Amino acid sequence: MPTLTADLGKIATNVREIRQLADAGGVTLAGVTKGICAEPQIAELFLQNGIETLADSRIQNLHRIRHLPGRRMMLRLPAINEAADTVELADVSLVSHIDTAIALSSAAKMARSRHEVILMVEMGDLREGIADEDEFEQTLLEIDRLSGLHLLGLGANFCCMYGVRPTPEKLIALEELSMRAESILNRKLELISAGNSSHLGLLSGDVQLGRATQLRIGEAFLTGVETAHGNPLPGTHPDCFHLTAEVIELNSKPTLPCGDIGLNSFGERPSFTDRGIRKRAICNIGQLDVDLRQLIPQDKKTSIIGGSSDHLILDIEDSPSDYRIGSQVSFSMTYAGILGLMSSPYIEKRMSK
Repeated sequence: MPTLTADLGKIATNVREIRQLADAGGVTLAGVTKGICAEPQIAELFLQNGIETLADSRIQNLHRIRHLPGRRMMLRLPAINEAADTVELADVSLVSHIDTAIALSSAAKMARSRHEVILMVEMGDLREGIADEDEFEQTLLEIDRLSGLHLLGLGANFCCMYGVRPTPEKLIALEELSMRAESILNRKLELISAGNSSHLGLLSGDVQLGRATQLRIGEAFLTGVETAHGNPLPGTHPDCFHLTAEVIELNSKPTLPCGDIGLNSFGERPSFTDRGIRKRAICNIGQLDVDLRQLIPQDKKTSIIGGSSDHLILDIEDSPSDYRIGSQVSFSMTYAGILGLMSSPYIEKRMSK
């Protein structure tokens, strides 16, 4: 079975370094656990290194870490049929529509509890968030009147749907929205959850985040980069995870297929370059486990040719390594790769101290 190994020491270092950066910038951090499928050992590591809130987008993941201390945040807008579970497993959730808030209010009253919500506003990335000014004002007032709920503040999202980056101008616009909200509600907002790992480049460049009080950080903890430009963050490790897969076939084959070419197993029509006969290794991992484009062979003399749902095919012609059947091949990966591998039931996960 392929194995994904997480280096807990390196992850802890990343959390500490990024938290210190956030402390200097005057913001708190929510530790996003969806990229690790809410692996309890890593989530606990977040808490041990100064993170007070754990955030996830899946009810199942929140349930997996329900025994850990600290606060919980539901990252994805709750579905109406998730309202009761959200109130039970999360202290705070993100909302963008009054119907969702009403469902959460009903669930909170049924549970005789108080649930906090953050109203998401649209800042240009065109994912979740209210864009209409009149709807913004009306929704604020309606949520504020709902029993069982407490409107904690505003939230925004960047660098997800279309990669729209946070900028000082965007942060000023968010600040103006927060001041408008306070004027409408006639009270001070307790939280401005301004975004995610894409903001960390601004902090490392000594740019203040205005009235922002919180960032939701996952990718940077696991990869050591800010996500607006992909730049490494000082003092962090990029190599917190590595994957090993086993060679299950070795063969020399032509680079051009023989026969009529239709769609491949991914519904795509592949293209080819004739490089003659090349030595290839097939590994026991495939698209069913991870988007193969997110894997990076650690042997720089090899390259990924392609794969299928169950197989990864490497060109090893130029590698000096003596690959054999049963040899282990190592890979690093992107954040999307980590997320896919941690979610796959066919990958063994190991925690290394």
